[in-house]
Amino acid sequence: MLAKPLPRLLVFPLITSLLVAAGCGGGGGGSGSTPVTVELTGDPTVEYDAVRGRTVVVTQFTARRDDGVPVTPEEVRVTMEVDGTAVDNESILQESARELAASLHYYLVLDASGSMLQHDPPAFAPMKEAARRSVEAGIAAWTTRPGIFSWDVTWFNDVLFHRRGLWSPDDIASLPEPPLDAATKLYAAVEQAAAEMLIAYQQGTANGLRDHHVMVVLSDGADNLSDFDNQQAVPTTIGSTVSGGAYERFGWPATALADAVAAITAHPALTVHVLAMGSKFVPADLDNLRVLSEAGSGQLLVNPKASEVDALFDRVTREFTTVQTAGAAIPQQGGDHELTLVVQGTAFHGEGRLSFAYHAGPGAQLLLAP
Repeated sequence: MLAKPLPRLLVFPLITSLLVAAGCGGGGGGSGSTPVTVELTGDPTVEYDAVRGRTVVVTQFTARRDDGVPVTPEEVRVTMEVDGTAVDNESILQESARELAASLHYYLVLDASGSMLQHDPPAFAPMKEAARRSVEAGIAAWTTRPGIFSWDVTWFNDVLFHRRGLWSPDDIASLPEPPLDAATKLYAAVEQAAAEMLIAYQQGTANGLRDHHVMVVLSDGADNLSDFDNQQAVPTTIGSTVSGGAYERFGWPATALADAVAAITAHPALTVHVLAMGSKFVPADLDNLRVLSEAGSGQLLVNPKASEVDALFDRVTREFTTVQTAGAAIPQQGGDHELTLVVQGTAFHGEGRLSFAYHAGPGAQLLLAP
């Protein structure tokens, strides 16, 4: 697989970093244009359809403007060229084509410590609402594209809580408030969630070539209780949200940052984004959160204003809802060729390009990725 994008630290409301990643290419030009970077989210696939005499080339990507924010499919027009000539319309795979199917398993890890109620205004309810909207956005995005969107949630304080059975997004909004003195078992929650995601992956959830597992961790402070083993002291109990969603409440063994990292890296296809909310973080705290995001080849997003937790979730939601898949079934029986993905802005003036080489026909394969 191609190297994942390098993790970036983004501070809201100003986003100034440009994408620098292995496996990307981009372009744009002209006065007043907005450069577009085209970033692959995995290796392109090349297969030969011997029945129809076509070489099927599929690529998955994210397009970003010069501020690093990904653009939506509605903001760009995507075309393909082979050896400098536009691919004819008959060869372009339609959005509903099975070859373009890509599933996503989305997992929220949410801070339910007492400090979430001590911001001015309190941040616990806005966090739940923003998380609910992010799940709804994923569900909506996958209603028009092939593949499956699935999701799960863990929240944490002195103990861990994990969804049980089927939930609607509204169940997130009715998570119970924590006690004011509830602590932060953050690393334990990340380790537990990563382990759950690995089990789901091994059992067939979003484990195809173009599928993804994405974890989003939100915290408003440093971990202060993961080193306490309360697995035996806290029996597993079953509770329910106001909306009727069942969940488990349980303790967890002593967990260090290294244990959480090991759980993340044990998963073969996991991206981890970390949202740091509030102004309590010292550099060492952010360094530890950055370690988690780097282990998952994701981003550390920081917003000192707890009242703007929705901006954090909107930004990370855009990361997974803007991933696009494009492909073509080209009448080619052999030879080495170069496919160029061309992304042009429709809501703005700008263009980005990315090219790679492949061998067509029997023995079809990717030759050189960017």
